[in-house]
Amino acid sequence: MAIAATNVVVLSNVSLPVGTTAFGPITPPPDLSSVQISIDRTLFTSLTLVISLSLELSRDGGVNFVPWIALQTRGGTITNPRTLLPVTNDLIRGQLLDPSGTVPLPTDSLTRIRGSVTANEIAVTTVTLTVA
Repeated sequence: MAIAATNVVVLSNVSLPVGTTAFGPITPPPDLSSVQISIDRTLFTSLTLVISLSLELSRDGGVNFVPWIALQTRGGTITNPRTLLPVTNDLIRGQLLDPSGTVPLPTDSLTRIRGSVTANEIAVTTVTLTVA
């Protein structure tokens, strides 16, 4: 039986201050191995805006976290070259893998995910974490 994806809005329509805003940790549902994080860029109108988003992962109940996946984006309008439509969300996907890096490693009761968003200017956005 397939498990449905779970969306967790970790920052909802917030005005990010200059600097770093942390979120989490969250405990994802068990038996999932893929994570996607998206940041709404519809109000990123400033051409000088730079936003970095990073996730950290813990497999020991939140005692120790390690850097996992990250993205950086800029303000202004970005157009999808295939559709010629404005890009409304930046996203990054990550997979939980075993130490060999080849086999999916499902989440369990000890898995935690936390993250942060760093902005060089005030920005309004929503950050959504999807675990599948």
